[in-house]
Amino acid sequence: MKKQLHSTDRNLIVHLPLGSAVPSLLAPERAIGNHGVRFDARGPNGRANTAARFDGQSWLEVPDSPALRTGKQDFSISVWVHTEKNTDRIGDIACKFDPITLNGLNLGVVTQAGSAGSQPNYRNLHFGVDANVSGGTEWIDCGRPGKAMKIAALVVWNGDLYASTMEYEADGRGHVYRYERDGRWTDCGSPDKSNCVISMAEMGGNLYCTTGRYKTFGSVIPDSPNHEPGGHVYRYAGKKKWIDCGQLIGTKRTDIKFDWNAYAEPGPRAYAASYLCAFNGKLYAGAPYIYGVWEYRGGTKWRELGLKQRVMGLLGHNGHLHALFNGGPDVWRYDGTNWESVGQLQETTQTYGAAIYQGKMYVSTWPNALVLREEEPGNWVNTGRLGYNMEVMGMAVYNGKLYAGVLPMADVHRYEENGWSWQGNLDASKVVLKRAWSMCVAKGDLFAGTLPSGHVLRRRQGAVATVDRSLEPGWHHIAAVRKGSHLLLYVDGVEVSRSPAFSGRAINLSNDKPLRIGAGQHAPFNGLMSDLRMYDRSLTTTEVRKLGGKK
Repeated sequence: MKKQLHSTDRNLIVHLPLGSAVPSLLAPERAIGNHGVRFDARGPNGRANTAARFDGQSWLEVPDSPALRTGKQDFSISVWVHTEKNTDRIGDIACKFDPITLNGLNLGVVTQAGSAGSQPNYRNLHFGVDANVSGGTEWIDCGRPGKAMKIAALVVWNGDLYASTMEYEADGRGHVYRYERDGRWTDCGSPDKSNCVISMAEMGGNLYCTTGRYKTFGSVIPDSPNHEPGGHVYRYAGKKKWIDCGQLIGTKRTDIKFDWNAYAEPGPRAYAASYLCAFNGKLYAGAPYIYGVWEYRGGTKWRELGLKQRVMGLLGHNGHLHALFNGGPDVWRYDGTNWESVGQLQETTQTYGAAIYQGKMYVSTWPNALVLREEEPGNWVNTGRLGYNMEVMGMAVYNGKLYAGVLPMADVHRYEENGWSWQGNLDASKVVLKRAWSMCVAKGDLFAGTLPSGHVLRRRQGAVATVDRSLEPGWHHIAAVRKGSHLLLYVDGVEVSRSPAFSGRAINLSNDKPLRIGAGQHAPFNGLMSDLRMYDRSLTTTEVRKLGGKK
C-alpha cells in the first residue's frame, strides 16, 4: 500500500532532518558534503540528537541538481534554528548563489560590522533572491532629515530605520530621526547640545547613541560654530526622550595641549563618543579624539579597556572584539584582558569601517581607498582600490554582495570578486570633499547617508525581505517563501516581512552552484539547526504554522 504524503511533504525536494543519523534528502539523491557539522544536539522538542551543531566554521553542501534549480517558479525553505544571546554573528542559514552572475538565493541572520562607527544591522533576518536585476546605478532620494549636513549613522531597530545627524549652525544639535515613508522623517529628539549624534547601535532590545562635536574642518568645511562638547552615551526612551548612560572618561594625556582646531584632545573626558558595538552580550564604545575603548557596566558606568589609540571603529569577529584606529596600519584584537595587533594593512594610516563577507573580515582604509581582506590571522590581502578615491567609510553586505562608500566623490562601489565596480554617485554638492558615509539594510533596500548634503538614499538589488528587528535567542521556526511577485518571511508561524513587489519572470534562479547550509555570502552559521526542508512551491500560512508546531 503506497504511503500517503502529508501536505507538508508535497513537492519536497530537500529534507535534512539534521539529527543523529547521516543526513538524508529526498532529491537529489547525491552525497552531501559535511564540513565539520556535528549531529549531537537537542532539537526544538528537547530530545537528544535531533539537531545539528554549526560552530561558525562548519557547513553542509548539497550538490547542484535540476531539482534545485527553481528557475522562475515559487519555492520555500523551512527550518528550525537556535541561537545564543552571546554570539558575535549568527550568519547564513542557506545559500545557493553565484557572486559573479549575481544569481541565486540568500537566507541568513545579518549583523553588519563597524559601518563608519556604527552597527547598523544586528541579528536581522534577511531573505533575498537575484538574477542581476536592479535599477542600474539609480539611487532614490529619501530626503534630508532636519537640517542635516551629515548622516552620521543609520540603524534599524524595533521595525524601523533611524538616522542620526550632524547639524552645522551655532544652535544646531545632533538629532535622531525615524524614517516613515516617501522622504518623511519623524524627529526623535536631540540627546544633548553637541552638534552630532555620531553613532548608534542596538543592544539588549534597546537603541543607544553617542554624541559629540564633529570637527567639520576635517571635510574641508569651515569649522562648525557649535563647540558644545558631547562624549556621552544615551539610551532611547521613546518619543523625544533620551536617558544619559554616562560620559566616556579615559586617561589624561600630557604630550599635547588642548586646541579646538585639532583632532587629538588631552582628555580625560571625551568631548565626542562613538563606535558603538554590541558584542557577546555587552555594549562597547570608543572616542574619536582621545585614546580608549570602553565597556558599558550599567547605569552611567563605563570601564576603560586600555587601548592607547584613537579608535575609529569596533566590531566582533570570530569570538574577539576588534578595533580600527587612526594613526597606523594595524587592526587590534582584544581577548578579554589584552590587546594585540592582528597584522598591518599596506598603504594605510587610518581604518574606518569593516564588514564580514564570505566569512572573512574586510577593512576600509585611508589614504588610497583600499579595502583589505584578512585571508588568515595576520595575513591581509588587498582587494583593490575603489576608483580614484582616497578613503572608504561605510560598508554593508546586501543580498549576497559587499558595498562600500567613498571620499572625495561620495560614490558607492560593489565588490565583484576580482575588483570593485562603480554603483552610482550619492552627493552632487559642489565642494572639495563629499562622503558616502553610512550604510544600512532595511525595508528590503540598501540605504546610505551622505556628507555634506545630509540626504539619505536607497537602492534595490534583486528582491529582499528583511526583518528590521533583532532575532531573539533560543529556538525559532523560520520559513522563507517565494510566492509570485513577493518574498515572505515567517518566524514561529507569523508572517513578519514581505518584500517589495518584483517581476517574477525577471528573476530566474537556475544557477549551477551547490546549496550550502550554514555558509554563504555573509558568515558561517553559529548555532543549531533542525529539520531543514526545501520545496519547489510556496507553502501556505497554514502549512508554515504546522511545520512550526503551531495549531
